[in-house]
Amino acid sequence: MTRPHPRARRSGFAMFIAIAMISFLGVVLAALSLSLAGASERTANVRAGAQLRQLLLVGADHVMGEIAADGLDDTGEIPLSATIEVTDATLSWSTPHRDAQARTVVIAADRGSHRARQTLELALDGERWTLTRATLDRTR
Repeated sequence: MTRPHPRARRSGFAMFIAIAMISFLGVVLAALSLSLAGASERTANVRAGAQLRQLLLVGADHVMGEIAADGLDDTGEIPLSATIEVTDATLSWSTPHRDAQARTVVIAADRGSHRARQTLELALDGERWTLTRATLDRTR
């Protein structure tokens, strides 16, 4: 009876280690790609939220200008100028509460599947409308 050469056993062991290392590398790469995909999604959500807040600021500025000129209707669309670099976005307002001394204006910004709303409470101070309270309600 002859014994197998010791090198033959080692080559099987080396093959097993090589396959195990390649499998481990595959698992690490899969975990890394999932992590990067999640980070990319979070970055896109942060960017969309920042753009919506910028749109709400534009809307608040527009509403304050319109109310100062006494031209604020009950509802309306706010035109987005060419200087705003946001595509597929809409900006609108509505006034659920309106009387001679106080108004509530809700500004809604939509961009794709992301939405944000801001409620402005205004009060008449002499002949000038002032902002008394602003509330941000961001929805996805």
